[in-house]
Amino acid sequence: MASATSSVSMVSRGTSVRNRVKSYYKTEVITLANGGTQRTTYRTDKKGNNAVQIQQVVVDVNNTITSNEISSNASKVEVRDLNNPDSRLRIAIKDQTKSAGNVARKNDADAAGGGLTDVGRKNVEIAGGGSGNTANAEDSTNVDSSAVAELITLENEDMKEGTRNRFPGAGNPAGGLRYPLDLAEQTQDFLRIEMVEYQPRGFGPGEGTALGLTADRPTPGPTIGRITLPIAAGIKDVNAVEFGNGNMNVLEAESAFLALNIIDKGAEGFMSAAEGISGRIQTNNQSIQNALTAFFAGAATGTGQQVLQRAAGAVFNPNLELLFKGPSLRPFNFTYKMSARSKEEGDQIIQIIRMLKQGMAPRRTASNLFLKTPHTFRLRYIQNGADHKFLNKFKECALQSLQVEYAPEGTYATFSDGKMVSYQISMTFQELEPVFNDDYKDDSVFPTEIGF
Repeated sequence: MASATSSVSMVSRGTSVRNRVKSYYKTEVITLANGGTQRTTYRTDKKGNNAVQIQQVVVDVNNTITSNEISSNASKVEVRDLNNPDSRLRIAIKDQTKSAGNVARKNDADAAGGGLTDVGRKNVEIAGGGSGNTANAEDSTNVDSSAVAELITLENEDMKEGTRNRFPGAGNPAGGLRYPLDLAEQTQDFLRIEMVEYQPRGFGPGEGTALGLTADRPTPGPTIGRITLPIAAGIKDVNAVEFGNGNMNVLEAESAFLALNIIDKGAEGFMSAAEGISGRIQTNNQSIQNALTAFFAGAATGTGQQVLQRAAGAVFNPNLELLFKGPSLRPFNFTYKMSARSKEEGDQIIQIIRMLKQGMAPRRTASNLFLKTPHTFRLRYIQNGADHKFLNKFKECALQSLQVEYAPEGTYATFSDGKMVSYQISMTFQELEPVFNDDYKDDSVFPTEIGF
């Protein structure tokens, strides 16, 4: 048996500076004699003292939760958060359990002369509230990616007073704004625009032995507003990847071979590769050797291949090829002309425009030192209450531009209450990450649906 306790994490609650409340938590992980794991989470002060238990979870050796007790000491807000897998408290507990659990399991394994197994790591992840499916092999670099990310987090930064983080439809799937008011969701296909709390990817190394940054974007934050619109005319998507011309003549290729040998085998590789290049040059006929001499002369004088071009009317074969350079991010454009048929519908139009404008605006911190990412959006074409199988899906998007025409008819005209007779909005969304082959999945039966 072994135990370890995480560092203290701060969880803030509230939507503005005035009602923002900060709470502090730490998690203890104990490895049990039967191979299971016990996780206990405490509310503490900022320094980790005055601990009050709020939850205890026990997972057996078969990765089954055998006990999950929320203490009577937990507040109503904490109970709500503990039951919400997307809450900041649950996310903090998951990270704490992972870091403390790996230490406890490693201490246990070291004492037994063994190593931290995938089963043990899966056990720890489930105790922290995860599925156990993302437990990885031991990270041989011993780099704690969560610790790296914590160095540059701005979680403790309060937002400037007046920042809005809840809009119509937040927490209510059936609520939100809509145009027209009589849009029949049960019989009509529609576009659902959900505003979500932006979640940064974080900065840290990949999981386990993976190189580079964390592979996937985090799950979008909670929905903080909803807009329902009819599907616009002229909808389309453009999937594109970037290819470009690539050149590599014989000398560039030989130089690359040389560099690879040096990197792989050091001085010995350099000598071996240099001898090989020299041998290949010498075994070619005199005209090729003369061409190489002309090339080096051009390189030395800055005239490139002009010597060879002028003398022999030739250039080295550039081995031109179209090469893949990278993916691109898909843009989506929507235009809606909105004409109110009643005061209530006019109010909805105004609120839709206001919600889009405020949601896409950068957020200032109270210190005025940082600007944080605007809220982002989740878009869905819906048919019969489910994703439309015959139109494209969307990844999480940013609203890059919003154009509002206040007199789309060409003439300034208002109702008696001052609202414009018509408004026309043009929205440009762009996905936060590219679409990859595996996003479409590899189903056993090739599906009859568009996907992304």
